[in-house]
Amino acid sequence: MRAVELKVQTFGSRQDKQRIDFSHVDEKAYFFITEPKAAHKITLIDAICFSLYGKAPLQDHIVHLLKNSEITYTFWLHQQKYLVTRRPKRKKLIATVERYTEVAASANLQCWNQKDEWNLLHSNIKDVNEAIEKMIGLNYHQFKRMILSPPR
Repeated sequence: MRAVELKVQTFGSRQDKQRIDFSHVDEKAYFFITEPKAAHKITLIDAICFSLYGKAPLQDHIVHLLKNSEITYTFWLHQQKYLVTRRPKRKKLIATVERYTEVAASANLQCWNQKDEWNLLHSNIKDVNEAIEKMIGLNYHQFKRMILSPPR
């Protein structure tokens, strides 16, 4: 898998919109995530994991509390470009009755086609989860171990 772009809105320690462009990174090169605050690095790792699997390994307990969170991750895998978008469940204020209602989580998976358009492959969480796991060949726990394993 090769990252192309990560867009994060109101997620983890980032309460703003953030776009990270990985397209300039050579596919044979290593790259490092450097950020003055450790929380921002953790948020990036969590955002990638959350976009793929719907779970954030380091901050999963706070994801559902955030308002209007959205994570969009574009990547290449097996010579195909994919876009996965997830929105965690959240609470939304209903101003007229001054109370909150829960908005369900959502996910969709798209691929880039020959006509330079995005084709929707899956639009529900269960199907997106199964497709991602099958495409990558790793379940969430295996991916988490791989991405968070300490250097040896």
